[in-house]
Amino acid sequence: MSSLWVRGDLGPLTVWTNPSGHGGGNVQSAEGWTQIYERTHEPSFQDFVELKFETPIVLHPSDGRLGVYVHSKRPGDQSIVYDDARYSTLRSVRDDGRVVIHPGVAHLSNKPFGRRAPWGGDALRTRRLFVGRVSYGARWLLWNPEVHARFPIGFRDAVLTVLKCGRREGCGLYWLGDEILYYVMNKCGWNWFGERMRPEGEEDPEAARRRAEEEELKEKIEGVVRMFGVSEEQAMQLLPRMDPGLLHMIAQHARDGDDDENASDGGPRFQIEFATDDDEEEEDDDESVRSDEFEEAHEEDEEDEEDEEDEEDEEEDEEDEEEDEEDGVQGHPIDEEDSSEDSSEEDSEEDAAEA
Repeated sequence: MSSLWVRGDLGPLTVWTNPSGHGGGNVQSAEGWTQIYERTHEPSFQDFVELKFETPIVLHPSDGRLGVYVHSKRPGDQSIVYDDARYSTLRSVRDDGRVVIHPGVAHLSNKPFGRRAPWGGDALRTRRLFVGRVSYGARWLLWNPEVHARFPIGFRDAVLTVLKCGRREGCGLYWLGDEILYYVMNKCGWNWFGERMRPEGEEDPEAARRRAEEEELKEKIEGVVRMFGVSEEQAMQLLPRMDPGLLHMIAQHARDGDDDENASDGGPRFQIEFATDDDEEEEDDDESVRSDEFEEAHEEDEEDEEDEEDEEDEEEDEEDEEEDEEDGVQGHPIDEEDSSEDSSEEDSEEDAAEA
């Protein structure tokens, strides 16, 4: 791989590589990363700008994944253009048959391996896609008996056919010998007899691995969505920050929840049941009896309070009537004749009482 092409506000750019991959977004620590490029570029939002390496990166099929980290020291979040992985992991992988580009993470800090974004919070954004170009050249493997198993099925069948013809008398290849036949096959292109590496119907191990990763990621996202009530986008942002053991448990609960009879009613998928024994049930009965007694006593107390309030209201009404009568006597003039009659009547009543 000789260069990368990117676009954006650019500025002071550096490129780092890690032979172990980016480790699920491990760009907050410089451990394991090696800087291979540094240069300042002018902004270019429309056209890609080439970042040509002084020493090309050599990739072998047996090396596995290579992590590549492109960083800009320019402040802001427009330095390097990237895209969101809107589809599944399988559809987000770019594979041209020779080099596979996997989804990565976006790093928003203007400091290499920084932890905070310009506006605060975590600097990492998961499930992001590389927007650019990769310039590389392939050096094709030449056939030798030691690497026979690494060639396509058609090439391997051709080698066996040629060697069998070299053993059959009467065939022109019989007079060449194995050394000449090996040399001829060594000069043949690796894809001259087809590029299919496996028999028809046999699944590609790499594709099977990707499919398994996609299913596992889907189960984790569904589990987080169900447990915490967040959207899928929020769940994908939570995944890198969660403990792997917890994620495994959440995914297991999500699988179990799919078989739940109540899964279609929109209710909670995770329920906690408390087991009770007979003693606890008896205690519950006692508590219910005590609560009934308390309610009855409370009702009697309320009735007594209401009776007392009624009596107090009657007494207040009587006092008010007496005050009104007194006010009437003092407020209106009384004739002398009436007063004398009243006094005589009172005297007569007193005399009768004495008699």
